Amino acid sequence: METPLEIRFHNIAPSDAIEQQIREHADRLARLHAHMIGMRVRVELPHQHQHSGNICEVHIEMSLPGYKLAISHAPHHPGERYARPDLETSLRDAFSAAARKLKEEVDRRGPKSRGRREAASSDLDAARSETKPG
Repeated sequence: METPLEIRFHNIAPSDAIEQQIREHADRLARLHAHMIGMRVRVELPHQHQHSGNICEVHIEMSLPGYKLAISHAPHHPGERYARPDLETSLRDAFSAAARKLKEEVDRRGPKSRGRREAASSDLDAARSETKPG
C-alpha cells in the first residue's frame, strides 16, 4: 500500500493486540489487490444497547486506483450466531466481508481494466515503432 494503514477506535480503548490483529487482516486483504493505495479501519462500540450485547462495528475503507470500497459491518443477530460474540469475531467477519467485496469488484472491473491496459500497451508499442529510426 502506498499510504500506511490507518486504525481508529471510537467508544473503545485502543489495544496493541487488537491493532496487531487488524494489521494481519489488512495485510491479507491487501494481497488480494496488488495496486491497493490505502486502507482505513474504524472499530466502533455503539452506545450501550442491551439488545446488541455491545458488539463492535467494524468499518473498512479501501482506496484503489480510480475508486474506493467501503464496508461497514455490524454482526447480524450475533447472539444467535455465536455463543460469545466478541471483537475478534467482529473483526474476522468484517474482513471476510471486505475480501468478498474486493474479489467481486476485481472480477467485475477486471476484464475492462485488462482491456484498457492491453489497448494502452498496444498504443504505446505502436508509438514506439513509429519513432524508431528505420
